[in-house]
Amino acid sequence: MIRLRKLGEISSFRGMWNNRRISIVLLQDAFQEGIFDILAEVKRQPWIDETILVQWNFSPQTVAAPESVGVAIPVSGMVGDAWLAGMKRASGDYIILMRADGSYMAKDVQKFFVYTDDFDMILGTRTSKEMIWRGADLWSVLRIGNELAAKFLQYLFGGPSITDVGSEFRLIKRRVLNRLLPEIRTKNTTFFLEMMILGFIEEVRIVEVPVNYRARLGKPRPEDQWNAMVPEVLKKIVVVWWYRILFLFRRPGGEYDE
Repeated sequence: MIRLRKLGEISSFRGMWNNRRISIVLLQDAFQEGIFDILAEVKRQPWIDETILVQWNFSPQTVAAPESVGVAIPVSGMVGDAWLAGMKRASGDYIILMRADGSYMAKDVQKFFVYTDDFDMILGTRTSKEMIWRGADLWSVLRIGNELAAKFLQYLFGGPSITDVGSEFRLIKRRVLNRLLPEIRTKNTTFFLEMMILGFIEEVRIVEVPVNYRARLGKPRPEDQWNAMVPEVLKKIVVVWWYRILFLFRRPGGEYDE
């Protein structure tokens, strides 16, 4: 049983991986519970040098003071704003992005590291049935919809094999992130999808790795409700089409054909 502690008692420590500094950006939203357990789980990973907690859309009364942990960032706005704030604050050579809702397991970062010699963006996929825990919110409709949207993206852009466009657990190298950040425009729930599409366009070396997916802690998010699932999948398909049309006339790197 993990003892609940004050936020300031849980801090990052130096470990590195192959002489590369590792940062992890955790996004905690206002519906979230169990953050101390999640931070304790992250702390047990020996390679993480820097932990950044982004507290998204918290009320002033519930935000932990940044000085209590040194890396707590309160952010308002859309979910893309929150992720961008965390990524810009991160100082690592490799940056791990993970939704701090209890559904992902910090120990799975070890799987990402194995592929860093050959790939620049490693995506955690939640679609492996054997790794979906009882109670996880990846119901059949959402899982199949994610897989369909992923294959649509894969074949439309001629990219690598992917199966999940909604996962919020991944590793990206700093030099690649610096290339993609100026191009990111989406701030809503398709933020991570846009990052994948831009990775395809920029010919980033991308691979998927199956990760554990558990039941989420806290209250359900609006986009997790049944009546929001189909519109969410359709929204992702529209984003893929939009980028395919846009980049018919644009080269990777942001230059337009004359």
